[in-house]
Amino acid sequence: MERRRLVFRHTVEGLFVRAYGARVTPELHERFRSLGLDLDAIPTAVDAEVYRQAYELLRERLHPGVTPHEADVLMARGFIDGYFETIIGQLTKMMVRVLPVEKHIERSSRNFEAAVNFVTSRVEKLGPKLFRMTVSDYSLSPQFTVGILGRMFEIAGVSQSEVKLEKEAGRAFSVLLSWR
Repeated sequence: MERRRLVFRHTVEGLFVRAYGARVTPELHERFRSLGLDLDAIPTAVDAEVYRQAYELLRERLHPGVTPHEADVLMARGFIDGYFETIIGQLTKMMVRVLPVEKHIERSSRNFEAAVNFVTSRVEKLGPKLFRMTVSDYSLSPQFTVGILGRMFEIAGVSQSEVKLEKEAGRAFSVLLSWR
């Protein structure tokens, strides 16, 4: 029997309540509820497909004039800011600000895995200030991860960084992370 794919509460809260809650209209709130996501009573974990559908609905409403890939990067940047308002996010933010960039990148793999119960990720050091992150079984687009990692570099105080999608295959992808 396949394990149920779940997104944990702090991730749902970070995106739908903290980051974009002020922009969720009553009509959109009701649409989320009809999908199975009640923002007034977020459970410990939400089905990943319900989360994905609600995410796509929110993305379409907030960024109607841009491509889905561009909107994913914008959504991710807002998500990180909202996530850092959650209890778990506040702890993560402290770590981002105090750890060296290399350590933060190594830990980011664990952070992705703590958001959901189905993602696996691996970080490889390719050279000085150059890493590859490989993510398997992801439910949103790779560009969402690109946006998350780019925003994390900014919060860590890294001014000249690049997060580049290297390869994509189904629900797996890899990104290259570099900085000066």
